[in-house]
Amino acid sequence: MISEPNSTMDDRELANLSELIEDFDEETARELALAFLEDTDKALEKLEVALSAQDAEAVRSCAHMVKGCSRVINAHPLEKRASALEDCARSNNWEGIQSEVEGFKAVYDSTRNLIVDYTSE
Repeated sequence: MISEPNSTMDDRELANLSELIEDFDEETARELALAFLEDTDKALEKLEVALSAQDAEAVRSCAHMVKGCSRVINAHPLEKRASALEDCARSNNWEGIQSEVEGFKAVYDSTRNLIVDYTSE
């Protein structure tokens, strides 16, 4: 299991957007960030349904989607959280899922807020 989110984590630790811009360009980085928001918002909606239904495969699928989206924009803390949630869901470990989901959502919310700020500049 992953420890609780670090409240002192700075924006660069959440998602290294300057590296994303260096790897691509400003326009492409912004497009990737917008795609992250769109794709992960949909995945989080599906995650809520999956958690309510106790559908481990759907939880795994949502976590996998967020993990991939996070990797693309260099959001490594969220990628790690999604991976831990995916692992719990893959093994149908509901105790682990419940343990991971709160931290996952906290890091997701912080990352999402950073990306929303970035794309609205």
